[in-house]
Amino acid sequence: MQQVLGFSPLEADLAFLPVSTVIEVVAGLAWHHLPKYGPKHFMLLDSLCLAPWAAPG
Repeated sequence: MQQVLGFSPLEADLAFLPVSTVIEVVAGLAWHHLPKYGPKHFMLLDSLCLAPWAAPG
């Protein structure tokens, strides 16, 4: 990001902060609910969330 978008080191770090925060929150929630629902539900949810970005075109 620094070379392509011309961000400073601090700007590049701050650009990833929202993603890191979401990952931390979701991982915490998944850890608590995994024994109750099992991994299949989380795998399906991940696939549905990532499908728009994985679709070609």
